[in-house]
Amino acid sequence: MGDKMTKGDFTIKEIAKMYGISTHTLRHYEKLMMIQPERTDNNYRSFSEKDIYNLNIIRDLKELGVPLKTIQSYLENRTVENTTHLLRENSKKLEAEISLLKKKVTGITSRLKIMEELKTRENQMNQLIIRKIEERRAFQRLSEFTDEAGFEKEMRSLYGELLDVAEFYQFHYVGGIIDWLPPESSIYKGVFILESKLVSNQLNQFILEEGSYASYFYKGNYEQTSKYIAKMEAELKREHYRIIPPFYEFYLIDFHETNDKKEYLTEIQVKVEKS
Repeated sequence: MGDKMTKGDFTIKEIAKMYGISTHTLRHYEKLMMIQPERTDNNYRSFSEKDIYNLNIIRDLKELGVPLKTIQSYLENRTVENTTHLLRENSKKLEAEISLLKKKVTGITSRLKIMEELKTRENQMNQLIIRKIEERRAFQRLSEFTDEAGFEKEMRSLYGELLDVAEFYQFHYVGGIIDWLPPESSIYKGVFILESKLVSNQLNQFILEEGSYASYFYKGNYEQTSKYIAKMEAELKREHYRIIPPFYEFYLIDFHETNDKKEYLTEIQVKVEKS
């Protein structure tokens, strides 16, 4: 096509249908001076070749995720140099988005793997297990509470503190930190989020030391924890193990995965050593 712009034959409804957008959107583009349709004798909009060119550019750049304000500025000053700059900047933005999406996919894949591994715990329900566990890193928030509402409040606060330093895909398990005061009850002294990816030198980070840990898996609501901690303590005493508090309550399957509390899966852990 030549440089000469001729009067178009398309109405606003035809253009809207052609580009799959609303007439309201076209009027908005016109208000922003991104297109400038002529008016017929009957005061209907008639779109020129220049309008068609601009609409093609708007469509293509929007598909690439370029903000409308940036497109507006670009249309007003379109040169080879500006086009090159725009495409390079958008390429960087898309690469960053792709990188983040890959990390999120990694997090989802990791969670699916964990869900599969948890199926193997079915034959370990309601029995004491002693196992060696490597050093683990976690984030914690220390604050006493005694019920599920208190846990949710503290966990929301911890997530809020961590949003600036970590993404959700870096988190592994969540749970409560328990001070055990038999025979009365268990009192939570805080909450934790176990990392699946190391984020060093960050706020509220602590280490679960390598060593021997006693574990107890159970299904059902959380109210059973005190009962099972008491049972663990009795069994460990019989086996001549010394408990090194605190207890850690891991929520392996909870309301994030199921509405049925009977399917909840909890692990209680505490570090131990032979007396």
